[in-house]
Amino acid sequence: MKFIDLFAGLGGFHIGLQKLGHECVFASEINKNLREIYSKNFPSTLKLRGDITKVDINEIGNHNILTAGFPCQPFSRAGLRKGFEDENKGNLFFEIMKIVNKYKPEYIILENVETILKHGGNVKKNKLKNSINIEGETFRTIRKLLEKNKFDRGRYEIACNILSPHEFGIPQHRRRLFIVAKLKSKGGLKNFKWPKKQDLVNTSIHNGYLKLSDEISE
Repeated sequence: MKFIDLFAGLGGFHIGLQKLGHECVFASEINKNLREIYSKNFPSTLKLRGDITKVDINEIGNHNILTAGFPCQPFSRAGLRKGFEDENKGNLFFEIMKIVNKYKPEYIILENVETILKHGGNVKKNKLKNSINIEGETFRTIRKLLEKNKFDRGRYEIACNILSPHEFGIPQHRRRLFIVAKLKSKGGLKNFKWPKKQDLVNTSIHNGYLKLSDEISE
């Protein structure tokens, strides 16, 4: 399948999807230094652009999978927590939605800080399957924009979960909220399962960091 990598950073999503046999047809990363490293690591990605707000949306092209680790500072405990009202980074989720609305990719994978789940207050339960069933106003907005039935091809069934590398054999504690979505017209998430978390006793620098370092050095 073809995928696009938004707010790409060093290409974490790219590595995972590439290993599964998928092809990156477009990537966007605003940081020039990261963009240069990304280009060296993934030279087959011919469309690598900067600021997503300045990209011609028609240039992106059709794709099956959209990934985006959109900026977390407006939703983080370490930031001002202005959310969507942050004029610099808080509204970039809506840039994702412009692309979703135009191309309607079959799959969407998003990542952000776990605090976005309750951000905005007015925390209530939701009825998402296979998910953490609480949400504040910010996550509720994200969910409704993805779920609403506006297009002929249908909208998305979504699920969310908090995952950290240390739960999968990598010695780094970095809890993040992952949101996955699939078009309802393509069957939704009826066959989707989150990866099984490992026994933390088995997580150490010897089976995580060292193996990754060896792979990078090769």
